[in-house]
Amino acid sequence: LSYIVSKRHGDKPFFYGYNNLNVIVLLFLNSTVGITISMVYKYGDAVLKTLSQPVVSAVLVFLSNILFGVPLDIVKLSGAGTVILSTMLYLKLPPPRSLRRGRKS
Repeated sequence: LSYIVSKRHGDKPFFYGYNNLNVIVLLFLNSTVGITISMVYKYGDAVLKTLSQPVVSAVLVFLSNILFGVPLDIVKLSGAGTVILSTMLYLKLPPPRSLRRGRKS
């Protein structure tokens, strides 16, 4: 509604640029995030729920570089790398022995 009210003569239409294939792919990927997160909520545990959104964000950093040519700087790379590496380490490493026997220490 605010777009219609604030639109001036000569402005581009609201959906201008949506005929680009990269935009359509990005919209599709963003629409699948909600479905993916709901599946994680249904079938995953609390830790996977917490890890899912940062991992999606890290993957989108790389996809935005590939699809749209957004430059990757050291901050984006280190943040995405840290998220992906920490998630992989958490999911691959076995729990400590004290937790496997049922003791908490």
